[in-house]
Amino acid sequence: MAPNPRNAVFISYAHEDQDLLERFLVHLSPLERSGVRIWVDRQIKPGDKWYEEIRGAIDQSRRAILLISPDFLASTFIIKEELKLLRAARDAGALRVLWIALGPADFGSNDLKDFVSEQALNDIEKPISTMQSIGEREQAFADICKKIKASLELGDDDGNEETGGRGAERRRKAKPNLPPPLRTFTVRPLESAPSLMDAVGQLWVTEGQQVKIFHAGHDTLRGREMLPNRPWKPNLQEIWRGRLVLADWSGTIYQFDGQAKTRERPFYEAKHDDAPIHCLAAGPTGRLFAAAWDGKIRIWDAEGRPHTGAKPIVLPALPVLLAPLADGGLAVADQARRVHVYASSGEELWSWPADDDIHRLWACEEDSESALAAQIGTCRLVKLVQGRLTDEIGFPTPLRFIARRPQQGGAQWTAVVCEGGRFEWLSLRPFTKLEGLQIDFPIRQIAVVADLQKEDCPMAVGLTEEGRLFTLEELSVRRYEHPEDPVGIRQLFPDPTGRFLYSLFGRRIEVYRNPVVKATACRMELDGVVGSLKVNNYRRLVVKLENSGVIPIQRIEGELVAGGVIESRKASANLREPLLPGRCVDLDFSVRVKVPGDLRLELKLDLADEGGPLPSPATIQFDVHSEEA
Repeated sequence: MAPNPRNAVFISYAHEDQDLLERFLVHLSPLERSGVRIWVDRQIKPGDKWYEEIRGAIDQSRRAILLISPDFLASTFIIKEELKLLRAARDAGALRVLWIALGPADFGSNDLKDFVSEQALNDIEKPISTMQSIGEREQAFADICKKIKASLELGDDDGNEETGGRGAERRRKAKPNLPPPLRTFTVRPLESAPSLMDAVGQLWVTEGQQVKIFHAGHDTLRGREMLPNRPWKPNLQEIWRGRLVLADWSGTIYQFDGQAKTRERPFYEAKHDDAPIHCLAAGPTGRLFAAAWDGKIRIWDAEGRPHTGAKPIVLPALPVLLAPLADGGLAVADQARRVHVYASSGEELWSWPADDDIHRLWACEEDSESALAAQIGTCRLVKLVQGRLTDEIGFPTPLRFIARRPQQGGAQWTAVVCEGGRFEWLSLRPFTKLEGLQIDFPIRQIAVVADLQKEDCPMAVGLTEEGRLFTLEELSVRRYEHPEDPVGIRQLFPDPTGRFLYSLFGRRIEVYRNPVVKATACRMELDGVVGSLKVNNYRRLVVKLENSGVIPIQRIEGELVAGGVIESRKASANLREPLLPGRCVDLDFSVRVKVPGDLRLELKLDLADEGGPLPSPATIQFDVHSEEA
């Protein structure tokens, strides 16, 4: 970490806490060797004007750290003078103030209120001085110093600003601009209607009496659905079997499949005694679950037929959350603070009583149908296995956002943002809190994504409160500007691969490549060659190709090359749908051979994914035999 004119850390402490300060400074020594100046008031020499020295030190600091204890609060000089200087520098955007719970104290004191609104660097329930074990204290200081180092490396001081000294003009560090969008679509989405992303990367946007469908690989509208004039239940939409599902206030369910008949005939017609639908959820096995106000849960299988299980599912209290399971079963949280788990047959396997309201519920392990994660109350996550609470994680402030993305064969990374801007990565296998950081800007939205080449790397994208894009790669944060749009992004939708971002502005959708996900190349392999070649005659040669990569291919054009040996016309694959990984396609060439015998041909392939053509062609070599006509 290279030194700069404002790269000091100012430490404010009470002299009565000198012993703990000494140990803290020992842990800060590696940071000091990297070029960061650590300033404490014992550096003031006899005869120096101590007040001017303190003010000058604050002017040269990027961070200030308060070691809060009873003696700290009892110091008139700290409260009346030192904090006043720090407050002025902070309000001017010159530095950020962090704090440590050094000893048991009134952390909510009026003197500290504007400083402690930021999350402490340690657990305030376990101040450093109360730790009986030396090892525990040392570990706490080590963890604190990691967070201070991460804060300095972030270089993101409340708006990416640096100040060169007291009275100097504030200079904004340039944030990277978003590149030009790959696609732009005009829309007029309803403010109250959610937009949905489906499993194949299509965005469904409700616009008046219709729903428009967009895809990153298409320059024009992918499709549209006309909606009947019905009293739709707000925020009750689902994508099932590749199509939109809606429920109205009568309990009737519609599935839109692009056919005009669905506008008159619903998918499920409510009976006279049916209650309105309260929850909709599509499961990993293709089932659709619909929970009504009266506690009844209706189920349809992957073919769209009503599921006639051994036992109908009826809950004693209003279902509020549905979590479909990997084996076709279902977990339900009800208004009576109880979690129920049902087998695919409808039989209840177990239930678990919570001691507070259940705010979120999801299946957290794909290979275990009864392992669940839940948010209980405002500050607690629990893991349930076979009706038993096996793990629990507490947070010091209420949870504001939880975003997750299960990843095959690895950790199921989950992002948690608490009030006050504290960010934590969680792993659900095992159920544990990983290292986190303090985010210095308010967050409106966050989503976890995966890099197809780095499945074990936790990454996320999100929006600031002002509608600016930011990315998180492990603990590295980067914000982006949109130079042509002062209003900002209203909503953000990563596609299922995480490679593309749909950004919903006021009246348009812009599609970008996700800047945090590395580019993934399309790959094709030879699956076979069919056709016999005759010298000086044009003959068909069919080259069979397989998508051996991990991303869909939108366009394939090929050219056979063997200078002076053959003449060939280019060929294109007729792709009505993207060529998915593992699927095959034929390229049909018309070839005229000039010489007989075994020939080595080179096939040049121009490929395109959803983001457009790849920068360089792929090449495949293969042998063919030609004979005299």
